[in-house]
Amino acid sequence: MDGFLVINKPKGWTSADVVNKIKRILKIKKAGHLGTLDPDATGVLPVALGKATKVIPYINEGDKGYKVVMKLGESTDTLDASGKVIEKREAPPLDEEKIKRVFKEFTGKIFQIPPAYSAVKVNGVRAYELARRGEAVKLKPREVIIKDINLIKVEMPYITFDVLCSRGTYIRTLCQDIGERLGTAAHMFSLVRTHSGRFRMDDSVNIDDIEKGDLSRIISIDKALEFMPRITIIPEAVEKIKNGMPAAAGWIKDASARFSSNEKVRIYSDNMLLAIGTARYDSSHTGSLMAKEEVIKIERVMM
Repeated sequence: MDGFLVINKPKGWTSADVVNKIKRILKIKKAGHLGTLDPDATGVLPVALGKATKVIPYINEGDKGYKVVMKLGESTDTLDASGKVIEKREAPPLDEEKIKRVFKEFTGKIFQIPPAYSAVKVNGVRAYELARRGEAVKLKPREVIIKDINLIKVEMPYITFDVLCSRGTYIRTLCQDIGERLGTAAHMFSLVRTHSGRFRMDDSVNIDDIEKGDLSRIISIDKALEFMPRITIIPEAVEKIKNGMPAAAGWIKDASARFSSNEKVRIYSDNMLLAIGTARYDSSHTGSLMAKEEVIKIERVMM
């Protein structure tokens, strides 16, 4: 069984819990999740099945979308509602315009310090393991991109908003930092991931439905890789591609879309996905190359 399931992750489950459950239900050996969701978060968790695990690195770079509820007036050691309250600070009078102005300050490229209770490694040890032992955790700031923050409603002390952001963004840290800018303590009260790259909530299925045998929402590997230019090779080159040999210009039978140098491409024979590779030339130049000239470096053989 190969493809992707978009699981609507229930609250209280780790991402690994979901993968292990899916493997047991479907009786498969290989499965993996794309992007980790905290246990208290819910929503979109794409799970790769079988051969789809081979393409995880190529489709895990998309933007993430979240619906966030932030609570003002309290900060916690974990930066979310599961943690111990470590500070209480009354929020100043706030209106929607003030909140929107602060949101705008956090739009674009920003630097975040990951939470102490996170999976970031410090000298080979997960930060949360050090934090649980009471050890001081010093993590370096990371650059992330917040593409949009949209205010939904304000019901003090709760503020609900949508976020569109790059991979690697910590919403817990974002809530804490926004709270500080608003002049108060804050933590992430709840989090729902609404999409992860091309995978949307509309594509999702509950674990209970999988247990009942509903596999109608499986997304094929081909569908998940539609954003990549597709190249079809001649039959004589199939075995060479399977062995990982770079694709030569003379092997290309057809290209469905233009591609650029260093762009990832998918390689087919008829309708069979053979491999994923990196183009060495722009597609506009391949026609002028000698037949033996290597044009695509093979990175992942799918057969």
